[in-house]
Amino acid sequence: MKIYFTSILLLVGLTFSGAQTATERGYNRLIKTLGKLSIGTSQADFLQQKPDLVQPDGSMGFRNEIVEKIEQDGLQSVTYYFDNDGNQPLYELILEFSSPELRSAVIEKLFGPANHPEAPDHWILGVQDEVVSLGWMFASKFVLAANLPGTEWFGDSMFRLPPGFEPYKNLPLPTEWPKAEITRFFKDLQLQLDAAATGFVDLKGEAVDNYFLCKQPIGMAALSAVLEDDKKQLKINNAMTSDMTAEHAADWVASLTKILDEVEPDRYRLQRTSFKTIFGKAAVMWKVLDQQGRQTGAQLGVLAFGESLQSVFLVVLHESP
Repeated sequence: MKIYFTSILLLVGLTFSGAQTATERGYNRLIKTLGKLSIGTSQADFLQQKPDLVQPDGSMGFRNEIVEKIEQDGLQSVTYYFDNDGNQPLYELILEFSSPELRSAVIEKLFGPANHPEAPDHWILGVQDEVVSLGWMFASKFVLAANLPGTEWFGDSMFRLPPGFEPYKNLPLPTEWPKAEITRFFKDLQLQLDAAATGFVDLKGEAVDNYFLCKQPIGMAALSAVLEDDKKQLKINNAMTSDMTAEHAADWVASLTKILDEVEPDRYRLQRTSFKTIFGKAAVMWKVLDQQGRQTGAQLGVLAFGESLQSVFLVVLHESP
């Protein structure tokens, strides 16, 4: 399954409240500005989320450019680049701050210190198959871009991963998430479970390759997709992480399993059941019950998928009770 969709804010935490420093104000402003935008968002979907911005006229040829003026809390503007072909995906953003010092402070709060082993002030922010999301600084700006197929960065050597690099090695385990982040996770999951009664058909979004983008994603997932199996039944696959060693993927599966065993959504109860094969791999499984203990027909599965490098999937299924 090829996924050309990498969350911009995969590693981002929650906004700050109360008395704030300049860094925290800039951080919050950036989170509010970007919202749920992701690399791969089509230009049409982008303009639905930001209807006040002017649609480009296509005069730039191979790409379309949209500039959003902010000029608040040290964030001056965000420039968005969309490919001019196909569904016109978002493949690059340029964040301009009021000073290099504020830029560095906000970006390091978002993504931690630069993690590219071969390029100073560069971040490797996400990987899905051959698509890599990079970030880098210049002047008072931060660029975030991905080598999506068909875009200007596709095939550029800058996006080749250093040998042995594991982008999600330091990603916090679910058991290390702040309480508010766990609450948000279960809120998103509950909305997916609500859709199980209608077979998830209402959550089918834009078609991409052999899947549909999920209209109700889990915020911490790299991708939430609606898939159709050979029997025309739908399931939701939340790719929580990707490109991990087998050891780190196993730690992630164990940690996510612990969270699902110990915490429940408000409207449902989770009951562990026997292992099940999903995508050819053994998955830890839960039956989803209502608050009266009746089966809903929904099930959850957690598994590691892949060979040398693995992804961790949280799958939402529906079968007749």
